[in-house]
Amino acid sequence: MRVTRELFSTWRCKGDERLALNAFDYGALEFPRPFLLLGKQIIAFELRSWYYGRMEMRQLTRRQFARAALATAALGAFAATGLSSCGNASAGYQQAAEKALASANAKGGVIVLMDPASGEVLALATTGDPIDAQKQPNMAFELHAPGSTFKVLTLAAALELGAITADQVFSGPASLRLMGGTVTNAGNLSYQRVTADQALAHSVNTVYAQIALKLSCEQLTDFAEKAGYGKPLAGAEAGASAVFQGQQLTPLQQAWAGIGQPLYTNNDPNQFVGPKVSPLYQAALFASIANGGTLHAPWGATLSAAGLAQKQMPLASNIFSPGTLDYLRQALAEVVEYGTGMEAAVPGVDVRGKTGTGESGRGYNDCWFCGYAEKDGMQLAFSVLLEAEGSTEACRVTAGLLRDVFAKR
Repeated sequence: MRVTRELFSTWRCKGDERLALNAFDYGALEFPRPFLLLGKQIIAFELRSWYYGRMEMRQLTRRQFARAALATAALGAFAATGLSSCGNASAGYQQAAEKALASANAKGGVIVLMDPASGEVLALATTGDPIDAQKQPNMAFELHAPGSTFKVLTLAAALELGAITADQVFSGPASLRLMGGTVTNAGNLSYQRVTADQALAHSVNTVYAQIALKLSCEQLTDFAEKAGYGKPLAGAEAGASAVFQGQQLTPLQQAWAGIGQPLYTNNDPNQFVGPKVSPLYQAALFASIANGGTLHAPWGATLSAAGLAQKQMPLASNIFSPGTLDYLRQALAEVVEYGTGMEAAVPGVDVRGKTGTGESGRGYNDCWFCGYAEKDGMQLAFSVLLEAEGSTEACRVTAGLLRDVFAKR
């Protein structure tokens, strides 16, 4: 049987699911591996160009047509959804996220898995009520203290604005006294002669207090807004915070803000000065580090109940310069290599991220591990939030999640 290029093109454009099934029936079970490796980098236009360039004005044998149909069906999904070469495995991602969250020893939690290239939320697992557009949003949209995950933005701002250099050395005393209070390190540890990336790996509060104070309040505010603070995500002010509303901060407030800890008034979690973020924003932020600096608005079938099933316009682009991106990526790798995120390491998977522990104002801590991971050209961004637990547990949960989703790679 011979099929003309025109007929092939017509059937392909219909996106008929039977096309792929027929291809299997024809016995075409393989197609060029470079397609798989290109994955999410291939867009629909490139697909058309490749096929037309190779097959224009030719007639295809039955087997050739079957192979082309199978390849097109697979890669058409990549072009439409932005997924990598694992195909549309949303159900598998969701199951892995729910399994990982169920394993957590925590009061509550959220796990977000995102495709960095498109912003599609591949999985969203939360405790508590599901998303309901007519009611209060669930935990994925709520604001939480980012803790030391915010140090990534403080570092980026300082590098971009020339407040520090990549090889600058700092001293990280166990405590740093400022007017009105003190900044302390976890465990009352002190660190001598560390660079900013090393201080990020060990999450040294006193170093990042110093870095934050090298910036003006306006500089920290402006960079946070450039990176998405104050911009609505998914119909809520996810990522907005009282600190970024033109207030002039005291040195103590600015130091703790640069570390990621809001300061509360009268122990009221609703009255605070400092950053707060949603798990959805965290996933989008770390996805932007993975994808080269574009902050995508979260979207996808997992957010359909919030009216966000379709891809949105990016919230920001070119957040980081190439040099800053390289530095951030290396620093996030060091967190997992020898720093506070070692429990998130997964053999064979390149895991990069940042831990964070923030006081919630409700008598317990919000603990995070946020970042991205890659294996064989497949890349995923993630944010894991656990209530009333430690960041080590967030790292352990993340490692289990990544082992599951990359198991077949």
